[in-house]
Amino acid sequence: MVPITLVTGFLGAGKTTLLSNVLRDPQGLNIAVLVNDFGAVNMDAELLRDTGEEIISLENGCICCSLSQGLLATVTKVLQRTDPPDRILIEASGVSDPFEIVETLADPELRDYAPLDGVVAVVDADTMTDQTLEVASLARRQVACAGLVLLNKVDLAGSPDAARAWVRSVSPDVLIVETRHSNVPLPTLLGVGANTNMEGDSAKTPAFESTAFTSTSPISLQRLHDLLGTLARGIVRAKGIVNLVEKPDHRCLFQVSGGRATLTVGRAWGVESAQTRLVFIGLKGSVDASAIRSKLEDVARQGSAQDRDTLRQAR
Repeated sequence: MVPITLVTGFLGAGKTTLLSNVLRDPQGLNIAVLVNDFGAVNMDAELLRDTGEEIISLENGCICCSLSQGLLATVTKVLQRTDPPDRILIEASGVSDPFEIVETLADPELRDYAPLDGVVAVVDADTMTDQTLEVASLARRQVACAGLVLLNKVDLAGSPDAARAWVRSVSPDVLIVETRHSNVPLPTLLGVGANTNMEGDSAKTPAFESTAFTSTSPISLQRLHDLLGTLARGIVRAKGIVNLVEKPDHRCLFQVSGGRATLTVGRAWGVESAQTRLVFIGLKGSVDASAIRSKLEDVARQGSAQDRDTLRQAR
């Protein structure tokens, strides 16, 4: 039997960082981490996208899998490997209802071989209490399903008391662990149990939509900053890789969530062609794909010549 731990939580809460931490220190276990979007995984530069493989093996015995073929199919494929893992961790999409995933994992043909060991909800302690009603309804279900809540980013929250009180209002008895950068020992995540009673919180979950943008033209940091101020309020998440004017030799990892934006310098482009790849996610009706694309194309077009000249003069 290979126990499954489901990691849920809203967009940008820190789920991918948590799983990346697990992969770096699996405590001697062979772990399979199943995720929806490898573009967000903090590994060696979108490894799956570069190789085109659905499953990749890591040096420490762990594996990473894409859920592109569906949850049941992917879990079955992992279980049928000649070297099956000791445990499976599944990262739910930030806009998904965990109760629906739990119901899928209860399939009689699967649960005898891969039982649900627990549900972990990651909560952004800094922004969770400021979310819109639509987002809050989904976040409540994510917490309501969990046997463990990681109250993440407590260093940014100042005082996590409000977020802790919000979690308690949803699930009075759930175990809460405060974290920074989703840094928690692996054993803490195991055997936490779950609340699989879907009658506990039947609020309707909101609908989301997304759009993607790709360009080979470089974008300056200032122009990217200016662009963020023009995005619709309903856009709750943006992420991807930026071909930044100021760092022409390295890919830059771009993240926007909870009103915060971060840009981290990643590995060198090497033989890969430098390009910007971004995705924007928002409440249904708030993502104007044509408008976002037009703004980004304008930013890239202006940056390709003018900003390079400015940077050259500065150097």
